[in-house]
Amino acid sequence: MIKVCEYCKKEFETIDKRQKYCGSECYYKFMRSKKKVSATKTVRECIYCDKEITTEDRELFCTSECQISFYSNRIQVEEEIINKAKIKNLYDKICLWCGKEFMTRYKDKLLCCKECRWRYADSLRKAKRAANIQQKECLWCGKGFTTYKKTQMFCSRSCKIKHRCIVLSKKRREEEREVIRKFCPICGKEFISYHKTHHIHCSMKCYNKYRVIKAKIETSQVCQNCGKEFIVHHKHQQYCSAECISIVKKLRRGTSYGDDIIKMCKCGERFVTKYKQQIYCTKKCQKRHMARKLRAKKIKPAPSIKPKENIIKFCEGCGERFVTKIKKQIFCTISCGNRHRKMLSRAKKSKGSI
Repeated sequence: MIKVCEYCKKEFETIDKRQKYCGSECYYKFMRSKKKVSATKTVRECIYCDKEITTEDRELFCTSECQISFYSNRIQVEEEIINKAKIKNLYDKICLWCGKEFMTRYKDKLLCCKECRWRYADSLRKAKRAANIQQKECLWCGKGFTTYKKTQMFCSRSCKIKHRCIVLSKKRREEEREVIRKFCPICGKEFISYHKTHHIHCSMKCYNKYRVIKAKIETSQVCQNCGKEFIVHHKHQQYCSAECISIVKKLRRGTSYGDDIIKMCKCGERFVTKYKQQIYCTKKCQKRHMARKLRAKKIKPAPSIKPKENIIKFCEGCGERFVTKIKKQIFCTISCGNRHRKMLSRAKKSKGSI
């Protein structure tokens, strides 16, 4: 087939119906022309042959031959090309700090390097501080000192700490804490309290005595084994000592006197049995304990399951009646179902052979 290229409008022969361009060069040039270029066209010189090029991209060579020859003979021609490839639009300037001459692309650049920038910035800071220097007197020692900070009131850190520890602490005591006279409820002595909180006792001894008395009154309980009164250290304590706990454990395990065994129920009563596995004294006690467990775990009782009703059906294999409880059942027996499936498979094979 003979076609015309859409870019260069030359005739070319092809086998493919879809082909529109004569080669890859025309295709790439067409695709580049489609792109929207924000930058304006620039005129440059080829690095190898010094010809003028008008391009929108950063192209350095006029043709691919110049590019190949440049990279093949790069080592020999390197010194000549460096002088030719200098960038245009350079500005000659003098550094503000060191006074050296330097070349830049930027119009607003004033310093030649990083060191000059740092030193120049330090000089500006020092000049601002020098302008704000003031003479003041220390509040603690009364000496004169010079500062550039408006909020500084002391000549050194030691004076600042002394003022904070001594002067301010006295002011706080005088202003915030009022002197109050009270009587201790345990020993009856008179004492002075500087705190705003409600202090009642004169010392830690009286406070500890008050705690012991309060614990006996509020948290006294009767032991379930021996019946004595004792002070409770935690909420779930039921026995006064370790001896009572060991006695109760032995009773729960069981102690045999001949054929009978004495045990303690979880309700706290003792009972006599012949069976080692028995835990509860009566059935009522067992039911109560199980009900408490269910309430604690919040277990719901299992729903009542209704029995399935019988259904009368006709078998699809043999045609006889049969009774089932399953709705999806079709055949009366498994053998009847297998026979029916074999008959269907033979019928399909016979149709396929015909």
